[in-house]
Amino acid sequence: MNKSTFAIIISIIAIFIAGVAASSLEFDFQNSSFTIGALTLLVTLLVGWQIYNTIGIEEKIHNEVEKEADKASKIAMLVTFAQLGRTADNKKNIANAISSLFNALAIWEKEMDSPLAKEAYNYCIDKLTEISKQDVIFEVESAEEKDIYIKAALKTEVRPLIDFTTNRIVVKSKGVKKDS
Repeated sequence: MNKSTFAIIISIIAIFIAGVAASSLEFDFQNSSFTIGALTLLVTLLVGWQIYNTIGIEEKIHNEVEKEADKASKIAMLVTFAQLGRTADNKKNIANAISSLFNALAIWEKEMDSPLAKEAYNYCIDKLTEISKQDVIFEVESAEEKDIYIKAALKTEVRPLIDFTTNRIVVKSKGVKKDS
């Protein structure tokens, strides 16, 4: 049931309640009942409108909270992947570093205005640019994974990363097992 239907139903119920109360008072029909009826209708409409607006405001607040929670979740994932990439790089595990850093870039969106997200993004760009200068071939499990990395590199508009993803990321070939 939508908001306007709910408000109209409550308004009609209020009109019937007011009508029953007004008829039992036995006012002069031509003067007082018309005035009371008009005022009852006006008050009923205003109450219904207030209910409608209250429901609308609650819905807007809920949507805004959901949007901000989603944004905070994405920032947290971005920072987490960037930290995983940094840890893997410190341990000289280049494959895991590349994977984590590209996953962080895949999550990144231009609307992220958090200083922490910007710092993580800049770290990912700098580290991947540094790695792209090395003679590294990175193998991924599937073409879909490679596509994710290519899209992430294209979002950054950084030419060395785009070249790295298109030229030096390859899909692992699946060996054929021989039956003996």
